[in-house]
Amino acid sequence: MKQIKYGDGIALKILAADRMGLNPGHIDNARKLLAGEKVHPMFLAQMERESVEMNEKIRHDPALVDSANLNVNAIAKEFGYSVPDPAGESAGESVGEVDDDGGGVPFNAMGNLIKMDLKEVQSMFANGRDFDRLADGLPSRESHDGPFEVDIDEADVVRMVCLFAGMHGALGEDDGVSDITQLMWDEFESQAFKLLKLTGGIHRELPVDAAPVEAVEAPIG
Repeated sequence: MKQIKYGDGIALKILAADRMGLNPGHIDNARKLLAGEKVHPMFLAQMERESVEMNEKIRHDPALVDSANLNVNAIAKEFGYSVPDPAGESAGESVGEVDDDGGGVPFNAMGNLIKMDLKEVQSMFANGRDFDRLADGLPSRESHDGPFEVDIDEADVVRMVCLFAGMHGALGEDDGVSDITQLMWDEFESQAFKLLKLTGGIHRELPVDAAPVEAVEAPIG
């Protein structure tokens, strides 16, 4: 079975929108891409914008979102792609962990991620430093006396961004933060901010055994 990459995810959304009667453009190019044929980069950029427009039309209606997801999965199977199980991933929280005196305190670090622009995040991973910014303002961090270090799982960040951007599985295991596009990041920030505003979870600490599958591991010690 083929793995869904970013371009495949865009094509799937376009074909799903077509089945839902939303009249998207680039249907033929979407089919070509899923069939393994080459599509000119100019058309790929146009398809990305088209998929975002389709997402804007449905994302405020849960019934339409459910219908789109069902169509995406069905079309992916028709073209021989493996379909990830959304139930196996959390739509919830980006998690870090403060290590103080040998104890770990998981926390929601997503609030600090969405304060950064995409170039900052990509630079952070490219240089392998400045991850401590994710713990800014966290009570457990503020009370920690001594040096500290923050590590973060890049693959978890990529999956979380895809999930919130409505492009579940669009980037694969071999993709990194550098493969996240500005359109994906903008949608991720928008949806993540709404969730955190509702839950009040900018720096909410979590029970150690409550860390979700989609976890951004950021131990501090």
